[in-house]
Amino acid sequence: LWEAERAAGLTADVILCMELRDAYFLRHVSKSATIYYPAIIFLQDEALTEFAAAEYLRQFDELAQHDVLLPSTSGSRATGPPVAIVAQSPYLAENIFYHTRRQIPAVRPLALYAGIQHQMNETAAAWQQRRQYVAGSAPRLWLLVL
Repeated sequence: LWEAERAAGLTADVILCMELRDAYFLRHVSKSATIYYPAIIFLQDEALTEFAAAEYLRQFDELAQHDVLLPSTSGSRATGPPVAIVAQSPYLAENIFYHTRRQIPAVRPLALYAGIQHQMNETAAAWQQRRQYVAGSAPRLWLLVL
């Protein structure tokens, strides 16, 4: 949904975002339906100023005006690409409710209950074999901080 993709005629049917700022921005530039699927605590950034927090809430309110899962209070929806706001856990849904007074559904990631596993490609399998060789097959603890 950048200029090169648009020039090539590529478009997205649906955009899935786990961060509010991404969902807000990409919905505007792509003009595509958007699923905002929050994965982090709402308004969790300790560095947010009052202005930034107000802007964050404004962006959420704008997305919520297009949310096809919320009942419409005016009988009609705002124009533009549709949005679905669904939290990854009940805890996150309640956290959003605390800050916005909007109730949103919670649907856990499908991989947690569908019984489906990722099949490694050849590169990942080779990397795992190398890691076992280097580590002498001893399990290692990896910490990934995002």
